[in-house]
Amino acid sequence: MVFLLAVPVTLALAAMGAGALLGTLGSIAGGLNVEPGQVQQAAREVADQVRQATGGNVGAGEAATAAQAARTAAWGALVASLLGLGAAALGGACGTRRTADMDAMTARAETQ
Repeated sequence: MVFLLAVPVTLALAAMGAGALLGTLGSIAGGLNVEPGQVQQAAREVADQVRQATGGNVGAGEAATAAQAARTAAWGALVASLLGLGAAALGGACGTRRTADMDAMTARAETQ
C-alpha cells in the first residue's frame, strides 16, 4: 500500500524538480544572447593562442609520444574492464541461490 502511494508521489516530485531545473536553464540560455559570429571569433582566438603556445606545428616526435600514451591508456582501460567483468561474474556465481533436494531413502542431498 505504501509502495502504491510512494511511487506516484516520487515521480511527481521528480517531474516538478526537472521542470524547474529546465526552466531555469532555459532562462539562463535566453539571457546569454550570444551571436554565432562572436562564438566563431572566440574559437579563432583560442586556436591562435594554441598555435603560438606550441610554436605553430606539432612534430612527429610529439605525435608519436601522444599516440603511445593513448595506446597505453586504452590497454589499461581494457584490463580494468576485464577485471570488472571477472569480478561481476564471480560475484554472480557466489551469490546465486541453490536449492538442495534431500532423498528420503539415501539421505543424500542433490544440488541444482
